[in-house]
Amino acid sequence: MGTPYFKARGLIEQHGIKVFSSNYTLYGDMSARVMSVLAESSPDIEVYS
Repeated sequence: MGTPYFKARGLIEQHGIKVFSSNYTLYGDMSARVMSVLAESSPDIEVYS
């Protein structure tokens, strides 16, 4: 985690790992949706991350 792509490139290619760019807007939206659904079941939810 946190290793630059160029340092892990050989290992990535060796194992056929697929690399995708992050989409923080999408992740934030999906997280909010999940928390909304959970809040319907439990009034005491603490969002950690």
